[in-house]
Amino acid sequence: MEPDTDPSQGQLAETLAHYRQMAEFTLDGIIIADITGRILITNPAIISLLELDSTTAAQPYTIFDFLEPESLEPATRDFHAVVAGAKGVLRVYRIRSARGTPREIEIMGNRITYDGGPAAIISVRDVTERRAMEAALQTSRRKFELLANTAIDIINYHDGDLTLTYISPAVRAVLGYEPEECIGRCVLDFVNHGDLPYLE
Repeated sequence: MEPDTDPSQGQLAETLAHYRQMAEFTLDGIIIADITGRILITNPAIISLLELDSTTAAQPYTIFDFLEPESLEPATRDFHAVVAGAKGVLRVYRIRSARGTPREIEIMGNRITYDGGPAAIISVRDVTERRAMEAALQTSRRKFELLANTAIDIINYHDGDLTLTYISPAVRAVLGYEPEECIGRCVLDFVNHGDLPYLE
């Protein structure tokens, strides 16, 4: 006679298998660390992000080992807050991979129970390219604002309905309006009525 099996055990094993598959195939990195920061488990995305090979991946690491100096103190403080029970701590830090590649990562951590003890689960996303694009956009915007604010000609942006969304300060000297008075109005409002037929 075969021993009775607990159906809940099979369901638990199936659920754990699903979680393992999710961790294996997600594009975001996942780390489980103990309360000292020692890394217990990672998924393949972390191995790729940190550029670890088969030799270095087997070495013991903490979550602090790859942080740039300026990120070490805030990351340590935030990790201790997570271990103490803070929920959904979302931060951006600078790291350097095992091969010396600088990266910026966005992380979110939560306290969990792992293997019977307190631990932290940390989701890691590589935001290096996104942050570089944001920085480039800010630089471009500052250059445009410098140009627009010093130009003697009026520079404006409008949408498909000819509604002004931006107009440069030169509008004060040329038309006598404050820029704020023009935003939201139609470009044609500032055209001499006798000239409107030439714009059709």
